[in-house]
Amino acid sequence: MESESADAFAAAFTLHNFKEVVRTQLLEQISRILKKGGLFVNADILTHDDPIKHKKDLEDQLRAFDIFEKLGHPELKREWIKHYAEDQKNKFTEAEQIFLLKNNGFADIQTVFRKRLEATVTAVKK
Repeated sequence: MESESADAFAAAFTLHNFKEVVRTQLLEQISRILKKGGLFVNADILTHDDPIKHKKDLEDQLRAFDIFEKLGHPELKREWIKHYAEDQKNKFTEAEQIFLLKNNGFADIQTVFRKRLEATVTAVKK
């Protein structure tokens, strides 16, 4: 995409899957394509910076997957637990996201929603 050609960029449950170096490159490109005043929205799995909060939320999240057994789909529970275990090897933290956004010219960075490990962060390109 051309530089400063987009009004907004939104991602959902994607960025956490990339290694840190790729997230860094991706945020650089998102900043490049957004117009000044452009909106960034990321709804994703974000690790708490506080390890105690993270541990509690991870445990709560894994227990929430019990619903799949009640619905007759234990395979979905196994797959989600496996995915979250993989996420622990390459955590995307709130601090990392804020650092990347600030480093790439974003301001007004806000976590507008959080439930367990799921969070939505917004920012505006300066």
